[in-house]
Amino acid sequence: MEVSMRVAVMIVALCAAAALPAYGTTPVERQIDCAVGGERFSFTDTMSSSSFGARPDGKPYSNWHFPLPVCPGNGLVMYRDFTAEELTRLPTILRSPAFAAARALNRPYYTAAFIERSLLPRSLMATWLLLQASWYADDDQALKTRFQQEFVSAAQATALEPDNERFVLRLRLANALRELGRFDEARASFATISTASVDQAFTEYVGLLLRVTDRQEASAEPLDAIPPIMAASLCLEHEGQPGWDSLGLCRAPELSSEVERIRENRRRAGIR
Repeated sequence: MEVSMRVAVMIVALCAAAALPAYGTTPVERQIDCAVGGERFSFTDTMSSSSFGARPDGKPYSNWHFPLPVCPGNGLVMYRDFTAEELTRLPTILRSPAFAAARALNRPYYTAAFIERSLLPRSLMATWLLLQASWYADDDQALKTRFQQEFVSAAQATALEPDNERFVLRLRLANALRELGRFDEARASFATISTASVDQAFTEYVGLLLRVTDRQEASAEPLDAIPPIMAASLCLEHEGQPGWDSLGLCRAPELSSEVERIRENRRRAGIR
């Protein structure tokens, strides 16, 4: 199943968080057979999309929202292919009250994390799915906090090693602690990354987030820790709001010039 690679692709984005060339999205309608029960349903996927860097929590700035296919009837999230043994266990999981409660939140990444933990309690994929669930809860702070807390607990229970995916997980854990306002824990976690990293650019980014932590900023989008074009857009969005940019970052030369460039482009396009 082509969509079974979606979570793996997103994990790569988590680890890389690099800007990609700008291409438009190419939506495509797929017919998917549910792995449990065989129900066929339509799912809107994309053949191409663009990402323009990422937030400190790893969520890409993208022109696509990376949905997961969900079976309409039984609620199974088709986030990966399942083994024959897992397929025998899934019906019981899908009928459980705990699954019903997770499904009722209407957050497919969280439901996928529930399924993954039910199948494989020590699954690293489940930990990443919890983080991704928090990305799509920006509209509900209480729910976002819950997802972040569950991600932190899962990440802290993982044997973190300085090798690619787990090493990046260490960064996401430290950032989640920062966003939760647990600054002392976040500071300690960021400090371990700084000493472990051998990549200068990565170490500098960790140092930047550590400075954000030191000023006790819990924002998901610190202006000095996101791509300048996104920071400039936020500056315009909140322009004139008292106390919004208390550090004056929007007035810094490198950011203010980007703000004016976007403002002029909007003016030419007739956008206020």
